[in-house]
Amino acid sequence: MNLKERKLVLISTILTTIVSLFVFFLALKGQWFGEFNGAGDVFCEKTHDGLIKQPANTWSNLMFIIGGLLSAWVIYRGKFQSFDSPIYNQFFYGVFFCNFFVLLGPGSMAMHASMTNIGGFFDMLSMYLICSFTFAYSILRYFKLQKSGFLLLFLVNMSICLTAHFFKFDVPLVHFSGNLAFATFLILMGITEILIIYKKKIRHDQSYAWAALICILLSFTIWNLTQTGSSLCDPSSIIQGHAIWHILDALALGLLFRYYISQKRKL
Repeated sequence: MNLKERKLVLISTILTTIVSLFVFFLALKGQWFGEFNGAGDVFCEKTHDGLIKQPANTWSNLMFIIGGLLSAWVIYRGKFQSFDSPIYNQFFYGVFFCNFFVLLGPGSMAMHASMTNIGGFFDMLSMYLICSFTFAYSILRYFKLQKSGFLLLFLVNMSICLTAHFFKFDVPLVHFSGNLAFATFLILMGITEILIIYKKKIRHDQSYAWAALICILLSFTIWNLTQTGSSLCDPSSIIQGHAIWHILDALALGLLFRYYISQKRKL
């Protein structure tokens, strides 16, 4: 990317942050998410009166916004010597990643702030964005897809997730089919990344990938152990397990970004 393109990545990410947060608060105040019905009460935190129903679980999503802005800043600065990273070197992938990273914040905030079904849908949509992008980006690099191939695969991934969401069924451990689709795509992404490193011999700084994996596994463990009714659930505490899940997931995605931009040519 040249300097002009790097500036556009940063500017677009800042604008996405401002507009998405403005629309989020407008929707919350105008009750565009619908009537409160307790959606998300499985995530332990006590329901508060006022605009923000679950403060800790809501504000912890600011980490996604911070992560997206920091990623855009790293691209803008142009300091990393990356020889073959699409996110770092190609405007389309850089602007795509940083903007969707930011949007994960308001998406998840929608449910925890409103505790409505529509808010819950936006929360799940943010999860589908993560797994659909990361798997499509892995396949892009493995098969050296064109932009059109990446976009098609991303849309197919999203379609599968949304199908699992609307034709829902119960699943042990992860609760329902939408979560299963999310977990499946993340596992497929992990397998593809292993093949990229050990079969395709494409060089990366693998420490960031392993650190991201540790964050994901730890966040999933906390997600399970701190739900409503569990021994680790304290509804009145300002420290909520689900808030930690958000923070660790944002950190994992930031580490994945750092892993992505460390990509170099084959040995």
